[in-house]
Amino acid sequence: RPKSRTKIFLMSELRFGQGSNEAWVHGIHATKFLDHILILVGNVADSFRALERGLIALRSKFRRVFFVPGNNEMWITPAEMEKFPDSVCKFWAILELCDRLGVDVAPAAVCEGVYVVPLFSWYNAEFDVADPFPDPQLQHDKYARWPMDPNHQVWRYMLALNRDYLEKPYHDTVITCSHFVPRSELPVVHEFSMAKAAGCVELDDQVRQARSTCHVYGHSSKQCGK
Repeated sequence: RPKSRTKIFLMSELRFGQGSNEAWVHGIHATKFLDHILILVGNVADSFRALERGLIALRSKFRRVFFVPGNNEMWITPAEMEKFPDSVCKFWAILELCDRLGVDVAPAAVCEGVYVVPLFSWYNAEFDVADPFPDPQLQHDKYARWPMDPNHQVWRYMLALNRDYLEKPYHDTVITCSHFVPRSELPVVHEFSMAKAAGCVELDDQVRQARSTCHVYGHSSKQCGK
């Protein structure tokens, strides 16, 4: 499609199912955005059921929807403990859900000369350059259940899933997206050691390898555009 007929919208921290957020999504015009693209950079919902409802509702409003899971999606609620033994299992179930609903989790061209490249990610305590060591007393995502070391292995696992995508011959405009922040100099919340759970500097290498024209992310709780 011609670039002039496509708009790309970004949404983060939707938390579908909380407060009036679900009603707000259903209130999006039914046909106005059917030629356009939506990028969801995580924290759509913390439960699998709410995520499914949210993705179904949003998928009906846009031509294509791209999604990368955030930290809230990796939480396992008490009602989900029998269904998902750990967060890796829930992660892959979410990708299967996206495949079934027609929600994109892999790179694709969205119009003439424009590619969207989703990048999976997780945070690394070294992102906090002032104090780059994990603090065992902190429980930023205590509802996530990982079968590997959450401080040293989860972010490596997520970045490894992106490697095959980075070798593709993208050109012209490349929009990469992630839930977590890729550069430590970008604004994030530092109170309560939140910087340790904000981003991953190794992600920036993948953003550059994809030859990104523009990178969009969520999670930081700080508005920023450069």
